[in-house]
Amino acid sequence: MIKMIYFDLDHTLWDFENNSKSALRLVYNNYRNLLNSINTEAFISTYQKINTQLWDSYRKKEISQEELKLLRFDLTLKTLGIEYNESLIQEINDVYLDYIIKTRNAYKWSKRCFRISLW
Repeated sequence: MIKMIYFDLDHTLWDFENNSKSALRLVYNNYRNLLNSINTEAFISTYQKINTQLWDSYRKKEISQEELKLLRFDLTLKTLGIEYNESLIQEINDVYLDYIIKTRNAYKWSKRCFRISLW
């Protein structure tokens, strides 16, 4: 029987930043052959900067969510000077989304909330 359902707004229970970094490291490792001239941290920091800008454009209704999902990796690879096949962008995004939903990093203080609510 379900006793409680948690709704997480970003940055409340689930540590999005650390989960995203973990997922991006896995993406980097998955595409190491393509990204071998770039170090992991350069890949992550470039992605984060571009992703932040794209989310701002999305909030302003300048781009759609689908465009955001594809542009963040397209622009990251272009910025890093990586040559790639256009069809790879959707694949990379799908891999990223698959990895990020499997990460389980929560804020330390939120774990206490979970323990208390289980009584």
